[in-house]
Amino acid sequence: METAYKDLEVCILGILQRAITETRTMVLMGQTEKAADLLDALDNIPRHLANWQESSKFEIQAQLSYFMEKYPNHLTNYVEVFETKRSLIW
Repeated sequence: METAYKDLEVCILGILQRAITETRTMVLMGQTEKAADLLDALDNIPRHLANWQESSKFEIQAQLSYFMEKYPNHLTNYVEVFETKRSLIW
């Protein structure tokens, strides 16, 4: 279980890193509403990482899904990354 959580933790940290970069770009391009929506999808993640519960995974996935439903053509598919536990850390 520890390894599975560690893989998920690395994935989530990569998502946060990518989202910070993308948010900066969105703000510079004047896409402030989209940037705010992305940050809304991510703002509870640190709380989940600090106090992981069984429901945390589902709550994070729901927030990411809401963003991706609103912006289906967004460059990074955060739901896919989260579900596959793919690392985005460069």
